Amino acid sequence: MMWAVSAFSILAVLQMYSSPNEVLWLFPAQPNTVGTFLYKNQFVVMIELAMPIALYSILFRKEQRFWGAVAFVALFAGAVASGSRAGATLVLLECVIALLLASRAGKLKLLYAVAVIPAAVLLLGATAVIAGNDQVWAHFQEVHPDAARQELFQSTIRMFKSEPWSGYGLGAWPGIYPAYATFDVGRVANSAHNDWMEWASEGGVIFVGSFLAIMLLSLRPALGSVWGLGVIAVMLHSWVDYPIREPVLGVFWFCMVGALLSEHRTVERRKTIPATDY
Repeated sequence: MMWAVSAFSILAVLQMYSSPNEVLWLFPAQPNTVGTFLYKNQFVVMIELAMPIALYSILFRKEQRFWGAVAFVALFAGAVASGSRAGATLVLLECVIALLLASRAGKLKLLYAVAVIPAAVLLLGATAVIAGNDQVWAHFQEVHPDAARQELFQSTIRMFKSEPWSGYGLGAWPGIYPAYATFDVGRVANSAHNDWMEWASEGGVIFVGSFLAIMLLSLRPALGSVWGLGVIAVMLHSWVDYPIREPVLGVFWFCMVGALLSEHRTVERRKTIPATDY
């Protein structure tokens, strides 16, 4: 997965700067297409899932350290070039948490890990310049960048309050939303830009509660594994966007959750078996 997403990231960066209005130089698409994704925040979610695997290779596998670093640079370049503020922020957060977890596991001294963080930020800044940081920097400079999202959020809360238990049915948000809209920007709103609230308004308390339960069950295994941090990062990203609604991203995310929980269960089971038995 790490290598597949790294290769895809390099390909997407090349496509963005050579032919931004085409899908992999094959056929025309809307402006700012990223690889095969028409929306930058969905592209960067793949990187959020793969980045911790590269960090795990660097910090916990000496024989994989060099190639993990190569994958890391390719992934970070794609995250920055995409222009996603949430994606760039979460990728940086994954780096910091991975360093601290490596220190806790005895792979790095805490003082060394803390000292590495500023150096890592400088290195990432250099990578950003090479990849092209103009888009993401422009997004960070926007005045009231989340104003529309806040309005959508308030409207979706009103929708949820009217049918809190059953919701309006999965996929119903675009059709139901106009009845609860508090503003009109002259465009069709295709999503609440907040998966958590959209899950609540479409599926009710039980449906959104199921995703919350999965996130809470995954939290400890993700922190314990390091390579699974992307599962939590995507859940955080879902608060300001709708990544898991893209089928391929949903499949990636659920597969990662399954692998994470399976490994955690295996590790916990081994703790209960005497060392002489295995």
